[in-house]
Amino acid sequence: MALLPALAIGLPSGFGGLYFLAILPVALPFFLRRTPHPFAWACLVAGTTVSVWAVVGFVVGMFLCVPAAVLLLIAAFLDPSTRPGTWGALAVPVVPAVSGLLLYGVPGF
Repeated sequence: MALLPALAIGLPSGFGGLYFLAILPVALPFFLRRTPHPFAWACLVAGTTVSVWAVVGFVVGMFLCVPAAVLLLIAAFLDPSTRPGTWGALAVPVVPAVSGLLLYGVPGF
């Protein structure tokens, strides 16, 4: 449901394929919902991937995918027994920040 605004705006535009690639990882955790620990890691990976796509595609409106990324990241850390751990928690802010820095912050890159 969090991706409906992004889909409504992005798919009919000229960047429909980019939007489709950005929302594709969101379906990954649904296949692992019966196993708690892999589900948490799938939510972490999908949320981080969607947040990277939101940072990289900010200019074309991919920031509309941020609510879905936030929900996935919250779901990854919700259960104390299946939390991804320190490296997983560190990857959440670092990976999108580095991708945004490399794309927008490094001159000539």
